[in-house]
Amino acid sequence: MFGSTNSTKSAICRHASLLLTWLSVLDAREQQLAKGLITELSPKYLQAKQVGRERKKLTGAIERDMFACPPRPDSFKCAVAAFTAVY
Repeated sequence: MFGSTNSTKSAICRHASLLLTWLSVLDAREQQLAKGLITELSPKYLQAKQVGRERKKLTGAIERDMFACPPRPDSFKCAVAAFTAVY
């Protein structure tokens, strides 16, 4: 669903090549700053993607029907009727 390791690597390579192309346009000082930011933020970005995948798997496993829900007026009337019928 999220792709194999090879497709992830190829996507990263594509993004890296686009970034390096953009870096060739910038002057030397801005290049150093941009390269520093890329090397600093890339691991955080990849880690955030992995956490997102894990959370999606966890939330997909939750059974929504098992959550408590507020009583509806119809079910309350039935409960009152059943209670008064017993006593």
